[in-house]
Order: sequence, then structure tokens, then C-alpha cells
Amino acid sequence: MTRLRAEDLTLAYEKRVVAEGLGVEIPDGSFTVIVGPNACGKSTLLRALARLLRPREGTVYLDGEPLLHDLNHACRYATHLIAMRGGEVLAEGPPAEIVTAGLVERVFGLPCRVIPDPETETPLIVPAGRRTLTAKTL
Repeated sequence: MTRLRAEDLTLAYEKRVVAEGLGVEIPDGSFTVIVGPNACGKSTLLRALARLLRPREGTVYLDGEPLLHDLNHACRYATHLIAMRGGEVLAEGPPAEIVTAGLVERVFGLPCRVIPDPETETPLIVPAGRRTLTAKTL
């Protein structure tokens, strides 16, 4: 059985494409090693499988479900969330209990508001926008 797999991945850093149409399956219970010369995409693939790099195209699956690369999706679908920064766990638990504007700013450096998702009542992160100056605010 394969719990972790990727299909049709295109991996890139800005305009530099590292891999196109990549597909891999990591067998359960295996000790898998990725080999190849320097700069062939080994670390980039690992970053995509670990959700550290969002694929430009394609999908990474865990247990047959697409892995989430978006905090709002994670809040909507996860039952347990682990928030990390700099190799340290800052919070863990149900998203409704741990996701706050303060946590999002600590983890991502993103000023925001956290409101209930109108569809699911789970946390919904709304990035702080630039305020538009009007005659009223001047």
C-alpha cells in the first residue's frame, strides 16, 4: 500500500522549473532514498512532499487525499493542527482552539483577522489589507 504519492508535479522556484510531470509513490514501511546528482531536484521533491513547497501543478496525496497547502483549507478540514516555526512547535490541537490572529502572525509574520468561516464555522484567516485613504479618514 502507498500512503504518500505525488502525481503530475511541476516544481519551480519563481521562473526556474526544476521538475515537470513528476510522479512518485512512497511504499508504506519502506526506507526510501532519493539519489541523483547535485541540482537534479532531490531536495525540491522532498520539499513538495513535506508541503514546504507548493507545486506549480499536480497534487501530493496522503492516504488518498490531497495534501493541503493553504492555512484556510487546513483549518476547514483538519481535526488536529500543528503550527511550527524555526523547528519549534508553537501550538497544536483542534484548529478552532489554537488558530488565532496572534498565532498566524507568530508563524507566518502575517497580520490578519480570524473570523468564523461562513460555511463551516471553522477559523478563516483574512489577511490585513492596506487601508484606502478617503476624505473621511484624512
